[in-house]
Amino acid sequence: MSRHRLAATALAVGLTALLSGTLVRDAHADDVVERGYRPSKPLIVSGFITFGIPYTISVVVAATSARSEDHALFIPLVGPWIDLATRGGCPALAPNCGGETAAKAGLIVDGIFQGLGVITMASGFLWRQQSYTTVHKAGIDWVSPWASGTGGGLTAIGHF
Repeated sequence: MSRHRLAATALAVGLTALLSGTLVRDAHADDVVERGYRPSKPLIVSGFITFGIPYTISVVVAATSARSEDHALFIPLVGPWIDLATRGGCPALAPNCGGETAAKAGLIVDGIFQGLGVITMASGFLWRQQSYTTVHKAGIDWVSPWASGTGGGLTAIGHF
């Protein structure tokens, strides 16, 4: 490397080092925080669980039951109510109706929890949560001189 070229490189590196403080932007000065609203994940997830567990039980009962009324349990949300409405009473010759009473109580609980789950999921979309997003504006974050045996220059890091 000739002396003139080395001197020019040294001068460029020195000037860059002096000026780099003015070229580097404050990393947070130009950032913008955008405020928005998004669905409430906790409400949606809890509603899905509240709906999903009793509906899964309903599907298992519908798939394994010999009663034709129980096949309505494949229908989400209204299946338990259809099953309850079409279910016959206790057989006349049956000495104890405890099993049928328990089945009807189970259908009522199933229908209530499926309905609560759907309402909770829907409210997760209606009652939205506030969210914040940081938007970085384009700019140079860092400038540094460099030199090698064959030349020199600047290194700039930023986002554009």
